Amino acid sequence: MGNLTSNNYFYLPDIGAHGETEKTKYDNAMKATDAAIAGIKKNVDEGRIFRRTTAEIETIVASDTDEVRIFFNQTRSSLELWVGGKLGKPL
Repeated sequence: MGNLTSNNYFYLPDIGAHGETEKTKYDNAMKATDAAIAGIKKNVDEGRIFRRTTAEIETIVASDTDEVRIFFNQTRSSLELWVGGKLGKPL
């Protein structure tokens, strides 16, 4: 029996794991990951998540008091949650 990664996206089978149950767990984790990636891509493509540099993001959120925004930070190559003008955490 293996385990899911810390973000519950990928299934890591144990060494020597085999059989239909292990294959199903692996396939299900890969499908869930693919769907999560597709959801992020859709949000970027539809303009709900913006691609910006760190400097551009800081300018945009400078006057935010309680606004929640999601950006793809091109400077750091990371998806980030900004809350009230401050970086909440990378996603």
